[in-house]
Amino acid sequence: MTIKTLGFIGIGNMGTRMAPQIAATGIPLQIFDLNEAACRDLARARQ
Repeated sequence: MTIKTLGFIGIGNMGTRMAPQIAATGIPLQIFDLNEAACRDLARARQ
């Protein structure tokens, strides 16, 4: 099985640590959180 994209719904304590680690492997991420700032902060950290 090949993972094309991985999604995170809710960027809480675990998501903010897990998502960058997964993205570093080259797997594309789609993230969503009701707190728009959490998504923005995580996207900035990846740039």
